[in-house]
Amino acid sequence: MASDTQQDPVATRQRLLDAAAEVFVEKGYRAATVRDICQRAGANIAGVNYYFRDKESLYREMLLSPPAKSLEKHPRGAWRREGMSPEELLEGYVKDFLQRLFDPEKPAWHAILMAREMVDPTGAMDEMFEAFMRPQLQALERIIGAVVGRELDARTMGHCIESVVPQIVFHILCQPVIRRLHPARRYDQADIQEIARHIARFSVAGIRAAAAVGAAGDVGGDVAAGGQ
Repeated sequence: MASDTQQDPVATRQRLLDAAAEVFVEKGYRAATVRDICQRAGANIAGVNYYFRDKESLYREMLLSPPAKSLEKHPRGAWRREGMSPEELLEGYVKDFLQRLFDPEKPAWHAILMAREMVDPTGAMDEMFEAFMRPQLQALERIIGAVVGRELDARTMGHCIESVVPQIVFHILCQPVIRRLHPARRYDQADIQEIARHIARFSVAGIRAAAAVGAAGDVGGDVAAGGQ
């Protein structure tokens, strides 16, 4: 077999990425080995080190590169326009989020790696959170604030975020269930629009209800404190 440096480097690198996807999905990051990946790719045992430095760097690229490319296609907030209502803002946010999740150019294995990463995080999770998740959640915080028209306490805001985001990611992480419940669902633009509209309407009602309960609790606490 020719050495990796004698082969087409672009093709060899891609074979390693393809093989790594199979191995990481089958075995998980920790059980996967460089030898497994190189053998699967038909590459020299030093191939991973040559092209990616080590297993960790290869895994990080696989985890971070697809969402980065989706973000280039669907930049955060590019859908916003002047004068949008809070409901429209939330619907646009959800639709944009779903479009990135269901980007047809994003490899199918990425959702599996992300699901594994949530259950058994590696060192790549911190970078994933800072690069993609934190900005996404901060944007949602601002929209939730617009929905209620005031600043929420941290606990109520946390509950609202923890209620909105799972409705969105459910559609990518629970595909076997959804396909059985809704066999006709294709996640085309019409589906995504319908889902985004529902999640936004459902969530706006819940956010306002949660904010009202929080406000009532604050008033009750103030009254109780004043009576002491």
